[in-house]
Amino acid sequence: MNSINIILAKEVSKELIRMIKDANIIIDGIFGIGIRGEIKEPHSSIIDAINKSRAYKIAVDVPSGLDPDSGQIHDKCVKANVTITFHRMKKGLPKKSVCGKIMVVPIGIPPDVER
Repeated sequence: MNSINIILAKEVSKELIRMIKDANIIIDGIFGIGIRGEIKEPHSSIIDAINKSRAYKIAVDVPSGLDPDSGQIHDKCVKANVTITFHRMKKGLPKKSVCGKIMVVPIGIPPDVER
């Protein structure tokens, strides 16, 4: 689709920051759920740019920079309008200041697996 830009970047450029600033929707999938400690470049600048953007922000599973178990923000965190998390609610997610609306989406994991 020509209307969707997927950004894969190893460094921050003025063009990249402009694209983030001008976006209508941003889907945050920078990190998985195992992030710990200080957020390094280029991720730190990207999170800052996302948070400054007026775009509608959707976090995939957890906002990047948020620990899903403790709710601790590691250095900084994407501030999402909505967080779409999978399977079940994570303990650290109910942070409205960074998660926005939270939607739990089942992905077919049987309840027996967690017992």
